[in-house]
Amino acid sequence: MKNKFRFVGERARRRTRESSASSSNEDNSSDDSLSLPSSDSDKENDENYQDELLIAQANKHMEEAQQQRSLARLRQQTAMEDVDQPHENRRFVFCSMFVFLNFMFTNVVNFSFYSYCVVCDYSQNVELPHFGAEQPQDIYYFSAITVNIFGMADVTKTPTKMLAYGYREDQGGKGGNNVASLIIKGLKELGWIKEDGQTGKQLTIILDNCGGQNKNNYVLRMAPWLVERKLFKKVEIVFYIRGHTKNACDRLFNQLKLLYHKRQTFTMENMVRTMNASPNVTFKEAFASDFFDYGQMLDLLYKKFPPGMIQRNHIFWVDDSNPTKMHIKVSDEAEIEVFDFKKSNVQRHDILNSRLTPIPAPGLKEIKQVELYSKFRKFVPLEFQDEICPRPSQQVLENIKKSRSEKTKARSTAKKRKA
Repeated sequence: MKNKFRFVGERARRRTRESSASSSNEDNSSDDSLSLPSSDSDKENDENYQDELLIAQANKHMEEAQQQRSLARLRQQTAMEDVDQPHENRRFVFCSMFVFLNFMFTNVVNFSFYSYCVVCDYSQNVELPHFGAEQPQDIYYFSAITVNIFGMADVTKTPTKMLAYGYREDQGGKGGNNVASLIIKGLKELGWIKEDGQTGKQLTIILDNCGGQNKNNYVLRMAPWLVERKLFKKVEIVFYIRGHTKNACDRLFNQLKLLYHKRQTFTMENMVRTMNASPNVTFKEAFASDFFDYGQMLDLLYKKFPPGMIQRNHIFWVDDSNPTKMHIKVSDEAEIEVFDFKKSNVQRHDILNSRLTPIPAPGLKEIKQVELYSKFRKFVPLEFQDEICPRPSQQVLENIKKSRSEKTKARSTAKKRKA
């Protein structure tokens, strides 16, 4: 079937070239000639051509998806082989061969032995309070507090282990700065970012194709920043092809929520205990203090991507030979495009080591505060009511009352006009 698709795809491309040549000849012909109506056979040929073109596009899409899968597996295998090799023996051999360098340099030589590979993704949101299988009918159409869950699956381990962060919607959103902040936090907790100055050999981050969360100027420009900071010699960010984004995190998210679906959960403390039931998942709560404005800092150091460059490509990497030049490819077997993101006339060292600006907590919307208090509170155990469904401030109550009154008047006025 694959060979058939490839044959049809080649035929479609050949017919495209023939059609273009034919159009060119027609343009050069006399304008006085009259166009004759297409025959039924011409229409049938055109329909067949459109079908062949669709098949060729589907074939190309599948080939790119398979290439991305193969690349992801290769990076995972490379990282696993690096971890399996005896680190201390390698260091001893390396130092023995170059022991004389210790007398030539005053600084300690940094060794970079390990390659790392991590798959990152957001889970489907969960909610607080959560009543398990005993959800009251009265609150079916109301919105509880959303809890966002971001997972980082360490695919270098067997079985795969996942570090997951959960945070309430009043602590942070799901934008590029949030993803960048959690990736850096996770790399530190996994021990892949060393505080003692050691440099990792290669870091591969595998993500889905979601532009709002992952595939944007915030996350992608982390690659040159990590290399310029000398945290890794090479950083590669790989995106799965749209429609083929099933990954290691998805399976572990199912394990993460296994008990959550069965148990009542009223606080983040309850959720942390429930979500840590699986031995392959470590679930931690994240707070507004964990989120920083990476975009502000990256804008000072690097140019933004040209329009269209991000969405059409799926592989991005930089290395320490020139950390501000990013290599970009549509798929693993496509041609490489190079773009220099370096901004001149900036104090790079000072900016690279500057403190990041924290992102303020967004807080809960006023309407949700009122609904939690008026609709959910009576169903929550007394000991958790003030934590999950507190009484809103008087100002919030008055704002919602005024807003509802204005909406009622507007609906009434609209009905009178129709009448």
